Amino acid sequence: NGFGVMTVGFLRLPDINSTQHVGLLGIPDDDDTNDFTAANETVLNITSYASVSERYEGIFYDFGQTWMVRNKTSSLFQRLVATNEFYEYYNPSYVPSFSFIDPDEDDNCPLDICGNYTGFLLESCCYDYRVTNDTTVVSAMMKDAVKEEEVVIILENTVPVIL
Repeated sequence: NGFGVMTVGFLRLPDINSTQHVGLLGIPDDDDTNDFTAANETVLNITSYASVSERYEGIFYDFGQTWMVRNKTSSLFQRLVATNEFYEYYNPSYVPSFSFIDPDEDDNCPLDICGNYTGFLLESCCYDYRVTNDTTVVSAMMKDAVKEEEVVIILENTVPVIL
């Protein structure tokens, strides 16, 4: 169907000075309030939006767009040639839909797959199905999401071992 899926997961924070690193995945300093730090170092307060749709739009424009790679020489695609040219992946005019459909009111959400989830996982499951229209892909993505949630719980509740 032309849609790709990207899953990012970290099991261990790299040994770095967290005050010197910031990026699209946030600042690695265990402070959730600064995870949406824009490229210009302003921090987006995602709780300031009146609705879920406004929050998605704010994250896109006030955070995500600040990290857009705007030229080939700064890109991971700088060495690509021929059919894999940088400008095939660069689309600054793209604007996603910011509409939010409450999962409880979503007639297209497959409850046999998504019905066991709540909160963000339920929203993600229903959204992923609306985008892909593929229950196999959504089932696989949700299994991965649950595994990642379990890893986070284990990491947060594991007593450190001093060697």
